[in-house]
Amino acid sequence: MRDRIISESIESLRKEGLRFSVDTLAERLNISKKTIYKYFPTKEALAFALYQRYYANIKAQVDQLMTIC
Repeated sequence: MRDRIISESIESLRKEGLRFSVDTLAERLNISKKTIYKYFPTKEALAFALYQRYYANIKAQVDQLMTIC
């Protein structure tokens, strides 16, 4: 569930920018806000997880490109 929340949050950020909310996120995932807060106790914790995933993906892409060169 944690991965689903992160993935949908990233997609929501792409579509809506910083206007997306936990309410909208819960609705899209068909779960309650309580479930989101079970995995991410604060919005800051969710934001930190998003940044970790985003930068991990970028690092993986850079590493892959470096092996080609």
